[in-house]
Amino acid sequence: MPSIANIIGTDMSTYKLISKNQFAYGPVTSRNGDKISIALLEEYENAMVSQAYTVFEVIDKKKLLPEYLMMWFRRPEFDRYARFKSHGSAREIFDWVEMCDTELPIPSFEKQQEIVREYDIIQNRIAINNQLITKLEETAQAIYKQWFVDFEFPHDNGKPYKSNGGEMVWCEELEKEIPEGWNIEEFQKVTDVTSGKSLKWEMGNKYPIYGAGGITGYTDEFLFDKTIIIIGRVGTHGKVFIEYNKSWPTDNTLVFIPKYLCYSYFILKELNYDELNKGGVQALLTQTDLKQIKILLPKFDLNKFENTVKPILLMKKNIDSQNQKLEELKGLLLAKMTKVETKITY
Repeated sequence: MPSIANIIGTDMSTYKLISKNQFAYGPVTSRNGDKISIALLEEYENAMVSQAYTVFEVIDKKKLLPEYLMMWFRRPEFDRYARFKSHGSAREIFDWVEMCDTELPIPSFEKQQEIVREYDIIQNRIAINNQLITKLEETAQAIYKQWFVDFEFPHDNGKPYKSNGGEMVWCEELEKEIPEGWNIEEFQKVTDVTSGKSLKWEMGNKYPIYGAGGITGYTDEFLFDKTIIIIGRVGTHGKVFIEYNKSWPTDNTLVFIPKYLCYSYFILKELNYDELNKGGVQALLTQTDLKQIKILLPKFDLNKFENTVKPILLMKKNIDSQNQKLEELKGLLLAKMTKVETKITY
């Protein structure tokens, strides 16, 4: 049985075997944040799970679709219910008895199939969009590498510079050859750097709030009304976000107001953040760290690169916006599950 985990030296004799269309859930809820650890095996015939998980299945699949039940478990209301019903002092547990006492409304089998089909259509569209987003990001990053790492930017008659005899000179500071006429500058030459601010009141739903790891919520206030780049200042490093609209980055972030959006974005994507960390145990970046990063400035106008890559990043943004709408639609579909007339105790 294949595994994506390193199981060398692991005693597998205590593990449980789970079959297709069976569920597994972790009863300990105190370590999982707001989400309950529960899954339905759909893609494989068999799998193995830790003995800490409880395995169960639907008794009559002609009355209750496993996929429909899994949709019920995905609802945030179920997560809150399970946390409320959990008990224990050292650690909270949502035990099997409580799980069996869970009530859920069951529509007709045909209605279940319809709801699951609608849900799958949305999920599949999101998955396809995520693949497109990844491909677009990879394409834009490949162009950046071609121009600023391999130095194969379009030159005379659109031919790649270095491989077509473009003049290269030795750079002592970088200990490598660079195109003739290129200069080493500090990052602050192409972007302003500042920090986010703490937000006392997070009520609202208009503008995204950014923490070190991305969007953490929404507010009716905004700190920036322009396109910015955001990275984590404390803790989480390496995640780089572009925000095109009004937003509120918190004090856990560093904010970049770039003269050249795409160029600055990929510089931040390619950085070795471990070398910049000044925080010891708690990783920390400062404005000065980022302002003084050494970058290569080309001889050609950077707008040439911007005009090449920006349409790709904007397409990525539009697809990401589609996914946000699809996630909202998925939430509405899960909410519809309560509007049925029959109940069953499971």
